[in-house]
Amino acid sequence: MAKRVTLGLAGCGTRPEMILADMQTLGSQIELSAVFDTHAPSMEHYAEKFNPDARICTSFEDLIGGGELDWVMIATPNSFHVAHVCAALNAGIHVFSEKPLAISVDECLDILRTVRETSREFCIGYTLRYSPHYRKIGKLVAGGAIGDIISLEANETLDFNHGGHIHSGWRAFEENSGGHMLEKCSHDLDMINQFVGCRAARVVSFGGKNFFVQHNGHLFDDLSTGGRKAFRTFWRPHENRANPFLSGSTVVDNQVALIEYENGVRATFHTNCVAGLHERRMYILGTKGAIRADAVAGTIEMKKIGFGERIVDESANDVEAVHAGGDRVLAEEFSQVMLGRMKPTTTVEDGVVSAFTAFGMDESRKTGKIGDMAPYWEKLERETRRVRAH
Repeated sequence: MAKRVTLGLAGCGTRPEMILADMQTLGSQIELSAVFDTHAPSMEHYAEKFNPDARICTSFEDLIGGGELDWVMIATPNSFHVAHVCAALNAGIHVFSEKPLAISVDECLDILRTVRETSREFCIGYTLRYSPHYRKIGKLVAGGAIGDIISLEANETLDFNHGGHIHSGWRAFEENSGGHMLEKCSHDLDMINQFVGCRAARVVSFGGKNFFVQHNGHLFDDLSTGGRKAFRTFWRPHENRANPFLSGSTVVDNQVALIEYENGVRATFHTNCVAGLHERRMYILGTKGAIRADAVAGTIEMKKIGFGERIVDESANDVEAVHAGGDRVLAEEFSQVMLGRMKPTTTVEDGVVSAFTAFGMDESRKTGKIGDMAPYWEKLERETRRVRAH
């Protein structure tokens, strides 16, 4: 009988529960052996659902100190990522971390350095990388279906309940999350970076908090109807969160950004936390044609440049509503990585590049200036040279 791989979990929220449930249905040889969260009933829920014999831990040190773990999944608030990821790696444990990598340049480089020095496996949860929808777009782009990319538009505009979730919990505060662009949209920035195939050279961004403000607080009750509580449908049963209009959140609820890449490609990105029409869309224009795709609707359309050309439906057949079908594929491939049957789809370097792009956007938003990304990449390259020298 094949040896079971042991997994520890830090942060017993909704996201890891979805991943573990998918892993469980796949009948994997992976055992949830230990859990840690500051909310004891959440740990008990995980143990009851996934393994009644799982160790209930009182601290992260207790979680990684038991000696039985092969892997640990980090799903704690973003501000804890650097400490938890590095401690686990230094303890000889492989790591899967939810996105984003970390909330500052130095913290990202600390994780990068530790991954390289410990030679442990590291995966980051950019779920869109695993989506059949986005993989189909990537295949079309890489195969030259629309030629070389000239420019593109992308967005992530959220349902009002999702926005209420963000602006009522730990994500509402930049010191915890690193900001909305980093926390929520690093998925999308990662995909844009992948499709374009190089790093951002310059960025400029504008944003603010214009909806989740005190004078709109009446909407918290006004939009609730028929027993459905507006802005609260994402809340877990035990959570007693703040009213998102009164929470004092320090992150934006809308932001736009322009990116010019090192290869000359230009892109726009738009996010909003209260969309009447929820979208996660890409419109990619190339030298031979264009792709128009919406992950929420599950549609991919392509049309070549020229007379008589028709729109071709390239939609993936198995797209689901959440993360465009990426969650189940992530669970399947992460299981294979844990079992030593494949290498991670996403790397620590991917996490650094996506995070640095978000940092550059927010720096521009705060300073009102066009942001030069070169200093960010110089820090990354300096760290790379330092590690190679050792």
